[in-house]
Parts: sequence; C-alpha cells; structure tokens
Amino acid sequence: MNLIKKSSLPCSDQNKNKLAVYRICSVTGKKMHKGYCILNGEMYIKNDSIMLKHIIDETDYNSFKEAYDDEYYYYTEWEE
Repeated sequence: MNLIKKSSLPCSDQNKNKLAVYRICSVTGKKMHKGYCILNGEMYIKNDSIMLKHIIDETDYNSFKEAYDDEYYYYTEWEE
C-alpha cells in the first residue's frame, strides 16, 4: 500500500482578518496545523500512528529515532 499522495504546499484561510497557515496531510488529506514534515516538505503527516506506519512500511528506517537522526523528518507547528 502506497501512503504517499501528492505533496502539499502551504495553504491559508482568511477568517475574520486572521490568516491561518496549515498544510494538508499527505495520507489523510486533512488540514494540519502541526505534524511531521518529511524530506523538507515533500510530504506531511498529521499524527504519530500514521508516521510510524509510514516509516516502517515505506522506508528503510527501523524507528522514529533512526529516521530523525538521519534528518528524514522533523516535527513542527504552523501558526493557527
């Protein structure tokens, strides 16, 4: 099963003169204001369980730590 969908660019919503920045989860297609950025933006993943499945099933890494140490991903938050 291939979990990778089309990469997403930063998106924004205009709500009461406030700009909300978010990404789209590459797996679920849902908005995310925080989560995992993979390979500097090639892919975004919203939560831990999907990220772990991605690491184990779709990469050669054996753990979160191994992937993080190799700079495969980082966790971040975008302003709401």
